[in-house]
Amino acid sequence: MREIPSGANVTPWLNRSVDKAAPLPVELDLEPQRGEGYARLFYLKFYGRDPAMGAQENKQATEEAYRAFSSGDAEGAMKNIDDSIEWTVRGDNALTGTYKGKQAIGELWGKFLSKDFRTQPHDFVADGDKVVVLTTVTLEGEANEDADVLTYNADGKLVAFDTLGDATVGNRVFAK
Repeated sequence: MREIPSGANVTPWLNRSVDKAAPLPVELDLEPQRGEGYARLFYLKFYGRDPAMGAQENKQATEEAYRAFSSGDAEGAMKNIDDSIEWTVRGDNALTGTYKGKQAIGELWGKFLSKDFRTQPHDFVADGDKVVVLTTVTLEGEANEDADVLTYNADGKLVAFDTLGDATVGNRVFAK
């Protein structure tokens, strides 16, 4: 296996479509470029996508999922959810805990929707495998600001969901 020379410029290679199994191209014009690390190159080589592009793809998938959920399209909302999803509900109420798998998530959503529940996302911030969504959640007429933290795997599937915020309203509405 050929090694990449120290300080190599891999930008031309990063801007093309990559086969995960393809060997490192040796025909590149490898020139040093300040600040470019090899971690990005190897992430791209093994996962077939640029990590920065992955963040934007994850953000787009998140925005689409929130739109689908808000319009009552559960199938669309679950489109990019991995089968191994872990969804954490914080607080001290009947729903508190970690739900695993799409079936459990669907049942959880049903419990949310059995009440007057709405979520209105207003900011989406993506970095690496994480997307943070700032939302206004209305439950039984009371609004609260939350931050949803979504984690995606290398295939662009949602594998973890956690809501950070004041659980007071949820604790009262879903009392044990």
